[in-house]
Amino acid sequence: LLGFAGCALPYDPLRQMATAVHVRHPLPSLFPVVIDGFTAYGVRALLVLREAPLPARLYAWTLFIAATAASIWANGLHALDLNQPGTVDLHLDDITVTVLSAIAPLALAGATHLHILITRYGSSDPAGT
Repeated sequence: LLGFAGCALPYDPLRQMATAVHVRHPLPSLFPVVIDGFTAYGVRALLVLREAPLPARLYAWTLFIAATAASIWANGLHALDLNQPGTVDLHLDDITVTVLSAIAPLALAGATHLHILITRYGSSDPAGT
């Protein structure tokens, strides 16, 4: 329930951020899945790769932290923008639009590489039992 709520609450702000970076309908609904889904996949990778070589573990930690930071940053930016008097639409500066637009393809590349590392170094039992 906690995990569901953790994904559900930031869903709309992240979807609105995708719209603000000009992702066309109906694809903005996938943006929260990419960001928060990548965070969840990163947690899985961290569990499975706990015995992997240090570079693989550091890479998994880096991607997990980056996805989590992106979600927090986008949600915070959304809240700050909506907190301005008279705000109706969400308008972002060029750097923010560029960075947010890069998240989905980077998540795809990172998730693919984490899958390779999990296959290479992970066991079939991530809990170690």
